Amino acid sequence: MVSENGPRSYVAANWPRQTNFVAINTNLATVQNAASNAVRYLRVQQQATGLLASWFEEPSPRAYLYDQSLALIALSRDGIWTGGAPANASGTASANLEQFLVSAQKPDGHWARAWHPVTGAQLVDDGWVGDQAWCVMALAEYAFRSGNAAARTAAANGARRLAGLIDSTGAITGFSSTEATVDVWWAMVATLRFSDAERIKNYLLDPTRVWDADLQYWWIGANAPIAAMDCATWLSAFARHPLVAHPERGLAALSFVRRTLVT
Repeated sequence: MVSENGPRSYVAANWPRQTNFVAINTNLATVQNAASNAVRYLRVQQQATGLLASWFEEPSPRAYLYDQSLALIALSRDGIWTGGAPANASGTASANLEQFLVSAQKPDGHWARAWHPVTGAQLVDDGWVGDQAWCVMALAEYAFRSGNAAARTAAANGARRLAGLIDSTGAITGFSSTEATVDVWWAMVATLRFSDAERIKNYLLDPTRVWDADLQYWWIGANAPIAAMDCATWLSAFARHPLVAHPERGLAALSFVRRTLVT
């Protein structure tokens, strides 16, 4: 690498790293107002099917499973239930979305990847696992807050299918993506499948798999040493979880991508 002072040699492994995580006060009124406005926006976008269009730029609207899962988590966390019945607008909106997802689950426990938000017609079903894991997490979240048995059963069925894809090394069969792998870890934790989560944890922490022991960040996948924001941020949250207890790795990965992806 050449600097304004002439040729200089840099070793990425020797880059200075941040020593502490930054704490953000999410109880600030500005943060709470922003969250409330975002949830209100989601409710306005919801269709009669319970689905929300993912991208307005698409000429033919689609409701992708990943986005529906995120919306269900947000709506559920803003929801209020009384005796299992929705008691505010977000509770009702989350119930409508949950009912669609429960009814759309396939017999083997998976979901299609996209539907038409207005008609509910299936558009894509390609077998990806990352969004399947998020749907499991979302339904588990909804079940926890509402007490809904159907959502809990659907989450358990989805988790059972995903657990069947974990191979002897802890990797996900047919999917080298680090992001998708940690998604499945979170789904296992959300549905209390801790032994399955442990197998995935060992894979993600193994210095010969997707963790770069020299540069200290997670690759985007097996044999794919590329720096990416999702691997740094989502795996950082994974590393800080009490079941993993390696916050130093999460901090190192965030520091690395901050330096490499700053442009």
